[in-house]
Amino acid sequence: MTSEESPRNPEPAVTLPFSVRNLLGGLAQGKGLAKASPSELILEFVVADSLLGLLKSRVKDLHIPQSEIDAIRLKRGWFGGKVMIRVKSLKWLADLPGCDKGEVTLHIARRDRDQAADFVRILASA
Repeated sequence: MTSEESPRNPEPAVTLPFSVRNLLGGLAQGKGLAKASPSELILEFVVADSLLGLLKSRVKDLHIPQSEIDAIRLKRGWFGGKVMIRVKSLKWLADLPGCDKGEVTLHIARRDRDQAADFVRILASA
């Protein structure tokens, strides 16, 4: 688990690796890091083609204030987990292809499920 707290940033934060599947009609997928703090959610990701993985976008950052998160929940599975996030406005996820309903599902590896629980707890309790 990556928890950070520094003198410059006194808020505790959890960083969580994730993937977003089936972007652009299944032709692409996103991989990145999500950072949760009591004040905001930061999604840092790259979109790559699903076929060969050769075509990649530049690294993109989405900064979503905690007050703009409508709902967040964790669903645990046998092989990993999913963090479902719904925002209050479409503009927050506009740069993430395929997220036109104001919702995104972050797929989490099995080894990161405990981190995902802390991640959701930070954003839900703020």
